[in-house]
Amino acid sequence: MTDPDRWLADRHEEFAGALSDALDLDAGLRDATLTRRHDEFVAGVAGSLDLDRGLAAITSARRSPRGSGGAVSLAELPDHLALVEPAVRLRSRPVLHQFAADLTDLVAATDPSATVNDWFSRRWSRVLWHLDEAARLVDWMAGELPVASAHVEDLRLFPALGTMMAAAGPARVAVERALETAGLKPAEPGVVELDALLRAAGNSAMEICQAVRAQVYEMVAEAYAGEEDPPGAVPLRDLRTAAVGGMGTLAEMALRRGPAGSPMAVLGRVLSVMVELVSMLHVALTETGHLVMLLGNAPDPGEPRDRVAWSARSVAAAFLIGQLVGLSKVREPEVLRLRAQIDDFRGADLGALDLGDLELVGIRWSEGTRWPPGWEERVRLSSVPIGEGEYEIRDRPASRDRSAL
Repeated sequence: MTDPDRWLADRHEEFAGALSDALDLDAGLRDATLTRRHDEFVAGVAGSLDLDRGLAAITSARRSPRGSGGAVSLAELPDHLALVEPAVRLRSRPVLHQFAADLTDLVAATDPSATVNDWFSRRWSRVLWHLDEAARLVDWMAGELPVASAHVEDLRLFPALGTMMAAAGPARVAVERALETAGLKPAEPGVVELDALLRAAGNSAMEICQAVRAQVYEMVAEAYAGEEDPPGAVPLRDLRTAAVGGMGTLAEMALRRGPAGSPMAVLGRVLSVMVELVSMLHVALTETGHLVMLLGNAPDPGEPRDRVAWSARSVAAAFLIGQLVGLSKVREPEVLRLRAQIDDFRGADLGALDLGDLELVGIRWSEGTRWPPGWEERVRLSSVPIGEGEYEIRDRPASRDRSAL
């Protein structure tokens, strides 16, 4: 090889070595094949994962029943509330019931019959319960009448009370029959008759209370003679003419001091039962009086939309809803469905709640509902069955047990 050829070969070898030092050929090869390998990787992942289900899970988690901040229609609200934690719903019942009451007024402004129908859906069962309880107390009193009459001559009023309570049965049947057929009309005879019977029964029961109170007072005053009134207690002398609440206090004093079977204990028990009877008749009379008023007066033509809008904002704030919509044309079935959901706690877990300051009357519950320790028996005593394994609270659980009667 000539010198020029040798020189050229040496220069080529030097250039190849320098180029090899400057370039990473292995990395370049990897870059050249990266796109193909990326496509293969994506295809493998897609074959292993269900991306559609994953996306659905993510978006459903964002649609939280409380805190979504979106719009909810009145028709959707019951289903929305069903997904809310029972504790939140229970604490917010007053707000929800006010909203439902305002919606009812809005419906009544355009449909007068809805007012009466709503009354029956919410209040008629309460009237029936108090009438049944009153009839039970009258039956109990009839059994005690021979003993009590030996001490209080004015108990001759009691047969008249029993007659009036017996007559209330057909009257309430007439009201229910009218409702089931053509609907109630102004001055419906059954309603007017029932209202008059309850008014007369209440007056008669109050007369009996006053007669028994006079006799019990004399016995209690003699038993407590020479003793000072406890601090903060109503002075005994004031109980001589006290109203119903004072009669109850007098009855408790007689029961506390009178030996079992003694005239004072017997009359104390009679007075206690009669006080409760007067209270029940008063509640039933108040409700039927309201129905008489509804039947005899046209609904208020005023526009309740402002109140609906205000209470709707309160509901939206309580449940972190962006806006309640569909309130311009409210229908009665929608309101009834909402009311049913507000009070539905069947199967709910309330075991960790403090129920002391919460209103529980009207709640529907089931055997699957969990209550805080010490509450289940109290709730059961204050409830009535409404279906297989289902109940409704009709009285405050803190009230005394009437099962002793």
